[in-house]
Amino acid sequence: MTGQTRLSFLVGGYKRMYQSASDNQGFLAELDAEYTPLSNISITLQGSQTTTTGIVENSLDTIIKSTKLAINYVQNKVELNCRYAF
Repeated sequence: MTGQTRLSFLVGGYKRMYQSASDNQGFLAELDAEYTPLSNISITLQGSQTTTTGIVENSLDTIIKSTKLAINYVQNKVELNCRYAF
């Protein structure tokens, strides 16, 4: 099959409350996209970000980011994968 595109995007927030530790809250976003221009080539992009904030004083804010790019090529049952994470 050719010319296919798949896209997934998730967004959410959370708040965690603990009895014996400090409460925290955060935000999460994820992106997953794949494009297949030809039957033997696909390009995939994935990314995410998580942000966490503590409620008590002197707490640390944390931001975790992830991005991945992959190109897959298949010809005569030989597969070539190129992946890059940054």
